[in-house]
This record gives sequence, C-alpha cells and structure tokens, in this order.
Amino acid sequence: MSASVPGPHHGLPSGGRAPPSRRRSPRDASARSRGDALAGRAGRHPTRLARSRVVSRGALAVAVVAGAGLGAPRPARALRLGFGRRATDDASKPRDASAVADDAPEAPPALVGVAFFDLDHTIIDTNSNKHWVQREILAGRVTPKLILTAIYWFTRYAMGQGAGAEAAGAEAAMAYAGKSERVLRREVKNLFDEKLAHRVRPGYLAVLEAHREDGVRCIMCTSSWQYAARYAAKLFGCETDPSQIVSSRMRVDEGTGRLTGEIAAVAYGDGKYRETKKWADENGVDLALSHFYSDSMSDVLLLEMVGHPVVVNPDPRLRKHAEERNWPIVDWGKSEAGGGKKR
Repeated sequence: MSASVPGPHHGLPSGGRAPPSRRRSPRDASARSRGDALAGRAGRHPTRLARSRVVSRGALAVAVVAGAGLGAPRPARALRLGFGRRATDDASKPRDASAVADDAPEAPPALVGVAFFDLDHTIIDTNSNKHWVQREILAGRVTPKLILTAIYWFTRYAMGQGAGAEAAGAEAAMAYAGKSERVLRREVKNLFDEKLAHRVRPGYLAVLEAHREDGVRCIMCTSSWQYAARYAAKLFGCETDPSQIVSSRMRVDEGTGRLTGEIAAVAYGDGKYRETKKWADENGVDLALSHFYSDSMSDVLLLEMVGHPVVVNPDPRLRKHAEERNWPIVDWGKSEAGGGKKR
C-alpha cells in the first residue's frame, strides 16, 4: 500500500539535466479522451500547460538537484472576470460605490495544483498488501483460496499487469464482513509500525519537503483501503484529514461500526483516476497543475491526466511508457531494510 536526503545515485534523468519537454502522441490524446469520458465531462478537461525546461528557484529546485527529478511548479491560472454595469433609468447618473461593490459577482477561487503520492513501491519500497496478507496467514484468518488469489495478483502487480484486480478486492472485502472497524484500525497501525515505517525510500522526504516549502499540498493517493491509507498519510507526512486522502474504501455500518463486506470505492487502475478527479473537483484542484508520483503501469491514466507525471522506480511496462513520452524517471533508492532487491 504505501530517511534521509537522497544521495548522488538518485540523480536527474538524462544525465542530471532537467527533464525535456513532454511530447504529445496520439496515445496521449486517447488517454485524455478516455479520462474525460470516465469523468463524464468529455472535451472539458483543462488544457495542460506546456512543460518547461527551466527549473524554478527555491525549495523544489533544490529537490531536483538533490535527485528528485522534478519540473518547475506551475502557478495557479489567473481567472479573468468581466464586471459589467447594470442598466438603470439614468445611465449617466453616478452610482454609489458601495452599491457597485454589492452588485459585483464573487470571483470563484483560482484552481491550484497539488502533489499526489502513490504508496506501494513509491513512498515505500515494498507492497504493504503483501505484508498484510502474510500477517493474516500467520493469524489463520484467510482461506487458502484467498492466499492463492493474493499471490496471483502480487505477481501481476510486480509485472505492471494489474488489470482486473477489482474482483480480487471485492473478494477481500467480503472476507472482512462483520469485522470491527476499531479493531481493523489497530491491526493496520501495528502492521505499519512493525513492518513498514522503516521502509521509506530515501528520496521521498526531500521531495515532500520541497513541495511543502513551495506551499503545495501533499496528498496520499493509493489503491489501498482507507485504514492503511489514513495511517500511512500520518506516518509519511501527507495530509491526514480523511476527506483529503484518495484511496479505495470499504463500506462500514455506521450503527454497529462493523464492515459490511461491500466496497464503497475502488481507487485502482482507471478507478484511481475517477476517484482522484472527483476529489480534485470537490477541492478546487486542477489536475493539469498537479504532480503525481507513481511506480506502476496500473496508474497510467492518472499519470497521463496530470500536468507533472513523475515515474518513481517503475515497473518495466511503465518505464517503457515513460521513456516514450519523455516523462521524468527517478530513482528514490531503497531503504536499508529493503536491501538490494530491485524496485
């Protein structure tokens, strides 16, 4: 599911230079059309800003030099609003200044960009779901069928071939029907504290701090269930209000505080784009001004739809896709606990 400053081995793509401008391809246009259709707003997605070769000054530029591989942050787009005068019986008669102010329509707030961070193999160098399943096996709480299903999907995810995992998620949700939400939160906290808190990629915290210093909000954006996403956001420095986290969600009976076995939202594959776009619309965020950091080909649609996609220690399919589009590809390193394993 979801330290130190990165060293020289976390250098910029293309030999330490700022990433080149993104080139559009027919597949970019296809992905954008697909995203608009998914959001139910075909043809109305904001025009993406051209990517600059110039790296901005300030904290984010420092992170680039340190190995984050970021482009310059984009300012929010200015909104031009026309303020016309109302017709009066005597158009030449001066109007009271306070009346003019009262009549002026309120300007909508300017849209802003944020930084979205995937969790598994991006912020951390492992898959949190794998550790959870191992824990459940040891506790005797999962069936042999669910174990085999988990192994199958972990293998496909590692290869960047996660299409269809929604069905596995539905099966997993059913396995927790009737479980206390309070107990599940405690179990997730224990897992992260014991197995995952020390698995942060060295390059992540420098990028997080750079965005914060530039006043950019940092949002957890993961396919993990809400309990893992919320505790990971707290543990790894993203915003912690549950309404400011993008994740998959299991439905809870508010009367009993127990899981129903149903899924409220799936933030996986194209579903992650849908959930993120919905969150962005509700929070005054423009995806075209936003960064998204991810390792997996399963996140490709959301990567296509943000203005600043950054590929972190990617799976083979996403690496190839990113190279074709000249997206920044960065190495945030491995935690000491992660050892020398790939990704």
